[in-house]
Amino acid sequence: MISSLLVNTATLLLALGMAPASGPTVVTPAPGSPERTAILKVLHHGDARPEARFRIRDFRVVRNGSRAITYIQGESEVGAFRSILTQEARMPWRAVWGESDGGGSSCDTGARHYAWVVRLIRTYKIDPDTLFPGVTTKAQDLKQKAVDDPEAQCVGDLDGGPGG
Repeated sequence: MISSLLVNTATLLLALGMAPASGPTVVTPAPGSPERTAILKVLHHGDARPEARFRIRDFRVVRNGSRAITYIQGESEVGAFRSILTQEARMPWRAVWGESDGGGSSCDTGARHYAWVVRLIRTYKIDPDTLFPGVTTKAQDLKQKAVDDPEAQCVGDLDGGPGG
């Protein structure tokens, strides 16, 4: 009886130890929630005009301990955008990476910009594509285009990232 219990306990512990570790969970903050409001305020830069509202296409947040990272894809009054914001401890959210319509940046600059955000997302112990769908493929494509024609315009206006 006792040996059977020990075997069952050992089997359970072994199974638990071999179970894949679950990583951080991706969530979408509810409209109007304090977290969503705080993040969008950073993107709005304090602009409260009704026409300054965003149409959000994708909004993902990952928390890993005291750190958090968010990916937002949407449209503003001036065009489409993608943004990455981070939060350390309980400090305010901070925009660290972005791409928006308009202008144009070279494939080489775009490749460095996208490679940087892939590395950043990995520091949160999450597959970059889970937070920012398609980002690793985009980074690889830009890297190849940078080799083929480094001065071609491949991406829109860039913000933050490796240069800022």
